[in-house]
Formats: sequence, structure tokens, C-alpha cells
Amino acid sequence: MKCSVRLLLQYAVDGGDTFFEDSVVMFEADSFEDAYGKADRYVKDNGLTEPYRNAGGLTVTRTARAVDCFSVIEEDDGTEVYSTFRKNRTMLPDTEFAAILTDGCSSEDLKPLRQW
Repeated sequence: MKCSVRLLLQYAVDGGDTFFEDSVVMFEADSFEDAYGKADRYVKDNGLTEPYRNAGGLTVTRTARAVDCFSVIEEDDGTEVYSTFRKNRTMLPDTEFAAILTDGCSSEDLKPLRQW
């Protein structure tokens, strides 16, 4: 079966900001456990937990973990490869909570993560 695995990656710049990346990667797997295992290998094989130096010479440390798995039933155009629901368990109004969920980084925000 095809499974998409959601990875949560955390990047910490020495003396600077912390960034979070939400990534969804698809695998051919025999089970959810197999998909999680393949996701772990993907993280290791691609060095996604290896520290690196950014363009400014600062060290960026990374962590990654698989946080969810989704079975992909169809493979046609428009096929949903991942879905999740979120409940607002904070004291924030729903509009502010939604804004946080959809607030991506600009190219300027991401400069500390660049290697070149």
C-alpha cells in the first residue's frame, strides 16, 4: 500500500531562531509500522538530523520525527495524500489559532537556514 508519513523537523540556529518544518513523504509499505520504519531510514539516509553550518558560519542542529501516517487509497489526479484535524486547545481565539497554523516563513525568514 502507499502511505504518506508526516515528518516534523526542527531546526535550531546557534544563538538564533528555531524553525519547524512539516514535511509529508510517500512510501510503498506493507503496514503503517513499515511506513514509519521507511520514514526513519529516509531521515537517516538524507542526513536530516545532521548538523550543518549556515552561510553565516553558524551551526544549525536538526531533529526529525515521524508524527503521523496516512494510507493513500487512490492514485489519480487530486488524490489526497495526507490529512489531519486540529482542535484549538489553547486560549487563543479560533482566528488567531488558524493564523498560527497557516503562518509560513518568508524567504527572508529562512536566511539563517541557508547553507550558501
